[in-house]
Amino acid sequence: MEGQFQTSFIPKKPVTAKASGGTKGVSIILLLAIIIFLASASGAAAVFIYQTYLQNSISSMQKSFQLSENAFDPESVSTYATLNKRITVANSLLKNHIAVSNLFAVLGQSTLKTVRFSSFSFVVGASGKSTLAMKGQARDNNNNYNSVAKQAEVFSENPVSKYITNPIFDGLNTDQNGNAIFNFTADVQNSQILYSSNLNNQ
Repeated sequence: MEGQFQTSFIPKKPVTAKASGGTKGVSIILLLAIIIFLASASGAAAVFIYQTYLQNSISSMQKSFQLSENAFDPESVSTYATLNKRITVANSLLKNHIAVSNLFAVLGQSTLKTVRFSSFSFVVGASGKSTLAMKGQARDNNNNYNSVAKQAEVFSENPVSKYITNPIFDGLNTDQNGNAIFNFTADVQNSQILYSSNLNNQ
């Protein structure tokens, strides 16, 4: 039969399937791995550099300290340390030293001309107060003890009251000459008669 033609359904070229997106996914994972590796390597390098810097700094400080230490003579350092201890002890003694002469000055300025004291006892206390005890004699007429009363007033007024507190006159009596005799006790504020306080007042 003329005019007929044969058709073939067999492809002339082999049919190949298109590549899936798997290659693209592998490329992204590889890129992330490279980035993480580079970041880790950079961090490790930074830590190594910083550690080297610290070691060099410590070594430099040790050398500097050694040079400074060698600049001092050990014997001189020991002498200065002993001197410092002595100065500290001296300052402490000076700061807490009670100057009874300051109390004598206060008594001398505040004692009336008609009154005199024949004995003196002073006991330093650890509680910031000391105890003063004296025996006195006053010239009084008619046994009225006016001088003793006036002396008690003086000791109770400022500025004496800053030094002497709780003044007590007792044992009032008269001697063979008609003078009033008495016992006197009081507390003394240590802070007011410190040697250092006297220096500050001067």
